[in-house]
Amino acid sequence: GLGHDNQLGDDSFASSNVPVPVPGTNTAVEITTGQSHSCVLLGDNSVKCWGENATGTKLGDGDFDYKHFPVKFMTLANIIDVA
Repeated sequence: GLGHDNQLGDDSFASSNVPVPVPGTNTAVEITTGQSHSCVLLGDNSVKCWGENATGTKLGDGDFDYKHFPVKFMTLANIIDVA
């Protein structure tokens, strides 16, 4: 996929024609993606997201910073689904 907005989660802006490992997501049980961001639900029912966040609403963390790698959201707990 495209990597220009860090949406691959591998701390690069490179695009890739093959899947790339995403650090910190080895217990992922579910994934959801948007045009330029991604989120995973982890086995401990927490959520990590990465990618473009220019509007401050895509990743839900309240800032406007792009996330180059998965970031765990401390305000969310016991999540059962991501979409």
